[in-house]
Amino acid sequence: MKRPVVIALLLALLLPGVALAHATATALVRDGDGALIGTAFFEEVAEGTRLTLIVEGIAVGAHGFHVHQVGSCEASVDGEGRTVLFGGAGGHFDPHGAGSHAGPLVDAHAGHAGDMPNLVVDESGLGVLSFVTDRIALTEGDMGVLGRSIIIHANEDNYSDEPALGGSGARIACGLILASPH
Repeated sequence: MKRPVVIALLLALLLPGVALAHATATALVRDGDGALIGTAFFEEVAEGTRLTLIVEGIAVGAHGFHVHQVGSCEASVDGEGRTVLFGGAGGHFDPHGAGSHAGPLVDAHAGHAGDMPNLVVDESGLGVLSFVTDRIALTEGDMGVLGRSIIIHANEDNYSDEPALGGSGARIACGLILASPH
């Protein structure tokens, strides 16, 4: 990640010597070749969890973005014998067993809690997404995401079950959500 704006944002988020009294986590985001293409920052705030995702080097346009159930970025093999890039991450984080892909604005009991807003990558190749959600937490319990993974998909998510998982398509990048040292 070479852009000055990205570097400035990263430095602002990770200033040394700043003591944080609340939980934080990061996920280093890598593409299918293992190259570092970005970082996701998680911070516990009064309203829930602030999530900031910064990536560079993926296709221009909107991309589905989700928290996945398992903390793995390993490939897996599907029922038809095909390799699934980052398939080890399992399905979308769904702690309440909703079994439905309903998008980030629906109550987490009615849809996957891991359904997040689409990441939009601009013409320069930079994607920045920042929002606060009460669908995930950095604490223990049902909504806790520490040790899980994030996935960026090839296509935009339409937040429905048609086509499957909102049509977001192949997994193109993955990161493990790990607690930040204090």
